[in-house]
Amino acid sequence: TTITGDVGIWPGAFLTGFPPGIISGSVHTGNVASADAQTDLTIAYNDAAARTPDVLLASTEIGGLTLTGGVYQSSGPLDITAGDLTLNGRGNPNTVFIFQTGGSLTIAAGRRVLLINSARASRVFWQLGGDAILAGGSVMKGNLLVNNSITTQNGANLEGRALALNGSPAINA
Repeated sequence: TTITGDVGIWPGAFLTGFPPGIISGSVHTGNVASADAQTDLTIAYNDAAARTPDVLLASTEIGGLTLTGGVYQSSGPLDITAGDLTLNGRGNPNTVFIFQTGGSLTIAAGRRVLLINSARASRVFWQLGGDAILAGGSVMKGNLLVNNSITTQNGANLEGRALALNGSPAINA
C-alpha cells in the first residue's frame, strides 16, 4: 500500500501496516496536528450534513448515472454496483458535488467514479453516517467524510481523502 500525503490518527498513537506500506507524507499520531484535523473533520462533516439537498435520490443505486453539481441525499445506503458513476462539472472546475446519507457507501469491484468536463475530486464530498467500502479494483474520487469506518480492499484506488470520525481506515494492500 502506498499513501501519497499525510496520515493522522486521533485519538490513538499507533499506526499499523507501515512498514511495509509506504507513506510519502507526515505521520501524526495522538498529537496536536491530529487532534486539530479531527476537529476540522467534525466541522466539515456537520457542514456537509446540514446542506439542503437539491435532489432526493429515488434509488440507493447510483451506479450508471451521470450527475451534475449539487447536493444529493439518499434515505438509505449508497451503492455504485450497477455501473460507473459519472460526475459532470459542465465546464466549471468549481462545481461541487455533495452526497449525503445516514447509511453506508459501497463501490463494487471494477466500478469507478468518473469525473468529466472539469469536475475535480477535491470538490466531491461523500458525507456518510455509516461505513465506506471500496472493493478491489474500484476507483473512487472525492473526499470520504465517514462517521464509522473506511475499508479499501486490495487494488482499490482513492483520489481524495479518507476521513473517519469514529472508526478507522482499513487499508489492504
